[in-house]
Amino acid sequence: MLTIRSAAIWNCLLGLAMCLVAAGIVNAQDVPPAGPAVGPAVLQAFEQSLIDVVARCEGAVVAIARVMPEDLQREENPGDIFGSRLPPSPVDPSFIPLEFASGVILAREPDDGSRYVLTPRHVITGSRRRGASRQDEARYFIKLATKHVVAGTLFNQDERSDLAILKLELEPSGLTPDKVPTFTFGEAEKLRKGSLVLGLGNPYAIARDGSASVSLGMISNISRRPSEGEVRPNSGDESGTIFEYGALLHVDLRLQLGTSGAAVVNPEGKLVGMATSLAALRGYESSVGFAIPFDSEVRRIVNSLLDGNEVEYGYLGVVPDDTLLSMHTDKEGKALPVTSAKLSVVGYESPADQADLKSGDCILAINDQPITGKADLMLKVGLLGPDAMARLDVWRPGRNERLERTVRLGKWPVYDDSSIIAPHPRHPVWRGIRVDYPTARRRYMPTDSMIRYPRAVVVTSAEEGEPGFFAGLRVGDFIAQVAGKPVQTPLEFSMAVDSQTEPVELTLLDGREVSVEP
Repeated sequence: MLTIRSAAIWNCLLGLAMCLVAAGIVNAQDVPPAGPAVGPAVLQAFEQSLIDVVARCEGAVVAIARVMPEDLQREENPGDIFGSRLPPSPVDPSFIPLEFASGVILAREPDDGSRYVLTPRHVITGSRRRGASRQDEARYFIKLATKHVVAGTLFNQDERSDLAILKLELEPSGLTPDKVPTFTFGEAEKLRKGSLVLGLGNPYAIARDGSASVSLGMISNISRRPSEGEVRPNSGDESGTIFEYGALLHVDLRLQLGTSGAAVVNPEGKLVGMATSLAALRGYESSVGFAIPFDSEVRRIVNSLLDGNEVEYGYLGVVPDDTLLSMHTDKEGKALPVTSAKLSVVGYESPADQADLKSGDCILAINDQPITGKADLMLKVGLLGPDAMARLDVWRPGRNERLERTVRLGKWPVYDDSSIIAPHPRHPVWRGIRVDYPTARRRYMPTDSMIRYPRAVVVTSAEEGEPGFFAGLRVGDFIAQVAGKPVQTPLEFSMAVDSQTEPVELTLLDGREVSVEP
């Protein structure tokens, strides 16, 4: 006979079984009816499901070694009393890298036969102590689950998302793409507090044998910031990543040194996140782990990197601030949200200004997603990307009215483009010149973009000897009109010039007019 205590235990196990069935981890037919045998059976089914998921995923998880030239010249281990030698080659099974991390294998869509490794960019740049400023000298060696060591070359990177892509050099290893499994993305949008996840990575470089280590945990929270630092609400002159606005997952996984880039997978074995950092607190035994969620917005960033494009972010042209609305109601007496983002400044002729937003307006939602403050606003605008249409729910305190405004976003200014690789430029060359959004590079913009937003496109390259250069166009020039038609985006410019076979008249923002010959 079951005691009250043992019955409670079995009921808890049965409840766990039902949760696992609902989560898709355990098949319903594997769960026996209630009774004394349900505990072991449920745990065995749960265990087998985990084993199956890991088996499907681990082939697409890699160990990364970042190797500097001096690492290849080490010959003797001063700490080894037997005087053995450290192998100079990273392909040697006993090679121990000084800098190590994790990564996941992806393929482009459609599959071009190449294999790429996605990892945090800070893995590529390395530690500040040794070689962070010597990125060009670093070499990357990727250990696969098959125990093959494959060289990786830096293909693309994005400083603002802290993501980078290495391209696997498969040919010298004798591997073909069909022998290198890749991940399928899951929908991180569906993750909730309590969602079960697995982490597969390379803690303390122990996966240098090619076998990723696994841990089981859950999503502790969503939309977290990696630090308690204050978000600086300006028009775009801050450093840091987009995730500082609060887009990270807090994951209850064992994330030790070397698990930056570890795969975070759901019970279906799909990639829903990537471990990126620890919030180490002095005096605490363990740290809070964070992961980048692969929701639709971040998948857009990853796909841009895989396509070899520069990653672009949305720009509204405002200086926001936090505001408290809990005591306010609109004209209909409907209570407003507790907090929102107030527009302290709206840049003249900026995307926000063109959509009739005013200083003092409070943004309550973007595309039906609530905005609780300035960090929310900057995050959601940035992740939408340029040329996206943002539908804003606005409260205008001065008139106590609720409005809807649709904004066509611009491009977030890049302050330092020295780290941009982008092997496949997003915008084509026309008659020797290439153009971009007017805010594409901060150095081309006015001193304060809040004073006046350039309603034009900016020339980002002008090849000598080509028609555009002969016409007098130079890098940094703003083109406001093509044959009398206003242009503000690279797409508008391309549509205006692509069908032209004769000389094209361009009007620059400073009033100059030039004619570009075919």
